[in-house]
Amino acid sequence: MRRIGCLAIASVALAFGCSKAQSRQSSSDKTSGQSEAQKAQQQSKEAYDQAQKSQNEAKKRLDEAASADQDIAKKRQDLTSAEQKAQQARQQAQQAEQRASQQSNQAQRTATQADQQAAQEQQRTEQQVKQQQQQQQAQQTATGDVLDVNPQEIVVAQPGKPALHVQVDQSTPVTLDGQASSPRNLQPGSHVNISYRLMANRAVADRIDAKTRM
Repeated sequence: MRRIGCLAIASVALAFGCSKAQSRQSSSDKTSGQSEAQKAQQQSKEAYDQAQKSQNEAKKRLDEAASADQDIAKKRQDLTSAEQKAQQARQQAQQAEQRASQQSNQAQRTATQADQQAAQEQQRTEQQVKQQQQQQQAQQTATGDVLDVNPQEIVVAQPGKPALHVQVDQSTPVTLDGQASSPRNLQPGSHVNISYRLMANRAVADRIDAKTRM
């Protein structure tokens, strides 16, 4: 009986010990499960944070790329505008050069024409002076009495000299006794003062002043 009681006590003790061991094992498993869940939760949070960080980094890179694209587009636009301005400046420079060349050529032509006109004017002046000098040198005078008169000439007797044949026409200036007259009104015997010039060895009257003999 005593032995049976001991066995019973031993059985109860063993059962209690097993129950306590099971309780400790269950508590340990529960604690381990909570630790694994917390660890998994921490890893999930870290993964989310990393993903968020990566997303932010990607957005930052996208923003930088967009900004770079905008800078490139602006620089291309500026470059195109600069090229257009440069082309326009080149065209304006070429046009200005062409105008300057045309103006230079025109100025040169004008100067050449002016030189030619000046040379021609000088030549005409020299010819006129020469003609005047020749006329002055060739102009002569004669005094005498009219021997004969016709529409083309008068013949004048010069004392001590051969008779002078002087060519006249209706336009030859003539005065008769101080009054304007014409060669046809001259009469033989009239006293005349004649200014004439030699042309092709012929005397041509420039002016005749006549007085009627009384």
